[in-house]
Amino acid sequence: INISGLDAGEYTVIAYLTEVYPYGADQFEAVLTVSKFETNMTIDVANVTVGENAKVTIDLGNAKATGKVIAIIDGEEKLLTVYKGKATTTIKQIEAGDHNIVAIYNGDDNCAAAYAVKPFEILKNDAPISINITPGKAGAITTVNVTLPDEASGVVLITVDEDIYAISLNMNRSVDILIAEPGTYNVTAIYLGDDYYYVNATDIIPVEIADKAVPAINIT
Repeated sequence: INISGLDAGEYTVIAYLTEVYPYGADQFEAVLTVSKFETNMTIDVANVTVGENAKVTIDLGNAKATGKVIAIIDGEEKLLTVYKGKATTTIKQIEAGDHNIVAIYNGDDNCAAAYAVKPFEILKNDAPISINITPGKAGAITTVNVTLPDEASGVVLITVDEDIYAISLNMNRSVDILIAEPGTYNVTAIYLGDDYYYVNATDIIPVEIADKAVPAINIT
């Protein structure tokens, strides 16, 4: 005999044997256990850039699974409804770095409980950087202008050989440097990054500082 469509659980099966000569009537009893479907849970979340929303899909591996899934994202719990074996949510306004999602499914009448862990990363944006240098003569001002994305904040360090000058991007994007002696100087800009942008630096740029002009002396 084939039996189908049973929910998970234990069932008592009783078989009756009617009297058939030369055997008398009898009955037999057994317990039939119907196991739940194994739940093969997976979590899908894309690595996105800070400021973007990250969609999370929790797949229970069985389109007939129902119930709720608890999603824990960096310690914050969300209760998600399972629809056609899947639960989804969107992560918003999460800082750059490494994160984890823990998903807990308590099962239903036919699907077993399960849990899964998924690490993911929120990436920062690249910060293209360039500098424009207006060299002065020795003893005069040399101006270094920095170009970065408008939204970039934090600090840029300008190195002139072994000397370092700091620019706060919250205030300006240039620095005036007094170079006393003529010669060739190596200039570099180093952006220290912020919550949204990675660290970046320019190549070394040689700058020629000319000797200051000698005033003419007229003797009469």
